[in-house]
Amino acid sequence: MLVGVNLEKKFIPSVANIVGTDLTKYKVIKKGQFGCKLMSVGRDGKLPISLMKDYEKAIISSAYYVFEVKNENELLSDYLMMWLSRSENDRYLWFKSGADVRGSISWNDFCSIEINIPSIEKQREIVAEYYAITNRIKLNEQLNQKLEETAQAIYKEWFVDFEFPHNFSHSELDSESDIRPYKSGGGEMVWCEEFEKEIPKGWEKIFLKDLMNVKHGFAYKGEFFSEKENENILLTPGNVEIGGGFKNDKFKYYYGKVPKDYIFKPNDIMVTMTDLSKASDTLGLPAFIPQVTDKKFLHNQRLGKLEFFNESYKARLYSQCLY
Repeated sequence: MLVGVNLEKKFIPSVANIVGTDLTKYKVIKKGQFGCKLMSVGRDGKLPISLMKDYEKAIISSAYYVFEVKNENELLSDYLMMWLSRSENDRYLWFKSGADVRGSISWNDFCSIEINIPSIEKQREIVAEYYAITNRIKLNEQLNQKLEETAQAIYKEWFVDFEFPHNFSHSELDSESDIRPYKSGGGEMVWCEEFEKEIPKGWEKIFLKDLMNVKHGFAYKGEFFSEKENENILLTPGNVEIGGGFKNDKFKYYYGKVPKDYIFKPNDIMVTMTDLSKASDTLGLPAFIPQVTDKKFLHNQRLGKLEFFNESYKARLYSQCLY
């Protein structure tokens, strides 16, 4: 198995075509060893490093350094991986990176990282607590994925196949409801030229401009940006999840004067107006503003706020943006 390390600090199978490649130039990485690449740290702002756990042996490019802990009775590999995963460590190595295009660091720079090493018993305790939390996070992510798949299936059934539940009773006074899927249950369909397909009678094509305005954000001054927490959270496109939804981490804070017209309210919908990632993974995607006590979410530039003429359109439009 040929592997590499991504910026999320995880081993991933390589997609490189190795047919006819001289594999003697590659390195062998064993279970319990670390693999890291010291190139591009300055450019990416992160150190690609991971602890091998999934395979007994794998091969990795010669561009990677492979190393291991000398004595597990003094320093646990899992504890070291936790330490090297800290954002403070990424920032330190970014600062140490060279001035070349990639922003590489040297092995000596990497080895200059200072590590707080408690007793081995304390390390085991910390690692156990860490994995208990990360396992809960993984479980929640799996549940969220199932919910996402269910939501997409319902959306397709209702708004693409037009099989939404419909009461075919002739009168509200009927003693029993006659609820069936609309299209297959005999609901009346009409031809729509714009969509080149039949749609339920009474439905129509409308434009976003008929439903809402998009308010652009305020250009907050960079001199007042801070990573030190206060009540003013400065939202950016980075606070929108890939696929849509609010990303509740990596906040920036603002210490300057805040214009009252550029503060989000709970349940407002923001959309990303720009996306600096290579794949534009979040461009145009929405997120609901959460209710948070004693915090203000600032409407920053590069984010749009959807202002609806009729609030009843909000949930429907949010689902349209996602799917």
